[in-house]
Amino acid sequence: MNQELALLGNEKSLNASAKSVTKISLSLGTKEKDYKSLLGELSELDSTQVDNSSYFHRIIVPTEKEVETTLISGTSYTDKKTIYGYGLVTVLIDGNSYHMYRFSNRDNKKFYLILESLQKVSFETFSLDTDSAIKALSLITGNWYGDERYIVRSSEQLFNTIDSIHFRTASYSIISGHKIIDPHGFVEYMKAMGRSEFKNSTSVVPAISFSRICAMMKHVDELERSLFLILEGNKSKSPMSRITSYLVALETLASSISSKYPEHFKTIKNSKLSGKVRNSLIKKLEDYKDDLPPNEYELMTRKLQNINSPSNMDKILKSFELFGIKLPPKMKKIIKTRNVFLHGKTPFEENEVKEKQKELGIDSLRMHMLVSVLFLKFCGYSGHIKNLAGWRLYDDNRTDPNFELTEGIYFTI
Repeated sequence: MNQELALLGNEKSLNASAKSVTKISLSLGTKEKDYKSLLGELSELDSTQVDNSSYFHRIIVPTEKEVETTLISGTSYTDKKTIYGYGLVTVLIDGNSYHMYRFSNRDNKKFYLILESLQKVSFETFSLDTDSAIKALSLITGNWYGDERYIVRSSEQLFNTIDSIHFRTASYSIISGHKIIDPHGFVEYMKAMGRSEFKNSTSVVPAISFSRICAMMKHVDELERSLFLILEGNKSKSPMSRITSYLVALETLASSISSKYPEHFKTIKNSKLSGKVRNSLIKKLEDYKDDLPPNEYELMTRKLQNINSPSNMDKILKSFELFGIKLPPKMKKIIKTRNVFLHGKTPFEENEVKEKQKELGIDSLRMHMLVSVLFLKFCGYSGHIKNLAGWRLYDDNRTDPNFELTEGIYFTI
């Protein structure tokens, strides 16, 4: 059990600390009076043997505040008490359709993210698809809701009758507010910059693009790993920890992209020529075989065998190049600090680090944007993205009459 569990009774209670036990047994006693005090029934906390036949499914995720499903192209809807102007999103994953929307009970300040299937699907398919959609939404909003989830199953599409309810937990929530899509802010910014072509733009994520992100999140393992590195970086208070998490996420993405598009990443594009160069160098190395320790010879041989493979840093730069993204010098510079941060250092002198926390914080936001850009482009997204570093600089200095913003707050990718 990953989380703390408390079973509270009238006279006795059972408590289990987080990460402490895998099984709990309850003894009811042998006397009749012991049974009279048992007021509830505990069947299963988590079931790994769920009936996998097809039903209509609905997942209900409690959230700390209203979820921004409005960042994605959708329609209006109502729950008979409240009319929502927009925010009902149709998500398509592997041929299965889902509705994703937010629900708010403002009387008791309860907020929920809800996804439901529009056709009967298996429990496993529904779980995988909606989990991918929730992850994709967390990339865009910066908020991952993972504490509690309730899956409701019904034979009827309108859920007039409930066949079963399943409770799940999905680790802990990470609420950072690192929103990378900001439709209203983007349009207002472009208007202020005199970019009239964006005057009538809605600038939300197209539903088809969001569905593609969800599908890739489901099928490409590296995307899930990269996402949680981004989310873990978002919650960290240390700028160095944030940068390191984003860098590892960036490398994970670049590795996956290079595997999918190997020809683009070859140092020598001509395969026959690269083979000749490699074999020639390995043959030359053999002349020194007797002069080298066996481990050094084997190491050099492996390096020469992979001579046509780019370095990790080159993989990152070539990944942006692949998608036609021209990085400003400032962004290239922070990528090239990769080895510095991964070795636990910073670009500053050791005696300056404490005074450079703000600069490191800004650099962490730049790195956040870089990894978000690559993530979205890998999934086929085209549109705008918010540069949190530019916004932070503007927000911190907006009252300074001499301040000049040197990088954009929004970019189109």
